[in-house]
Amino acid sequence: MPKVTVRSGTPPYRQEIVADAHEWAADEPTSAGGQDSGPNPFQLLLAAVGSCVSITAQMYARRKQWPLEAVEVSVEGRSQEGAYEMSISLGFEGPLTAEQRERLAEIAGRCPVKRTLSQPIVFKTRH
Repeated sequence: MPKVTVRSGTPPYRQEIVADAHEWAADEPTSAGGQDSGPNPFQLLLAAVGSCVSITAQMYARRKQWPLEAVEVSVEGRSQEGAYEMSISLGFEGPLTAEQRERLAEIAGRCPVKRTLSQPIVFKTRH
């Protein structure tokens, strides 16, 4: 099971994040009292979805030996009527056919992070 450790840092709201050998920070923007020293938690969530969508498309194209040169994913999120809505825009670079582009978009939409967020999530908090 993947694990991430988050520890509060300084200045206020800065969070030090560790996942295996990777370290980075999250923070709030200055308008919310932070120092804007890293993405905020919602940006990290959107980045997780965007990264997973891109990686899923790349893995599929590689397996099919399609000429995919790059993927660009833009993810926007907002609260809407009791739900959180994410809008995903995909761009594929390379000499792909229209059918390949359509198939990549379909497969990318099935990325594991997106599927996880689309089902009920149970949070278990210990202290």
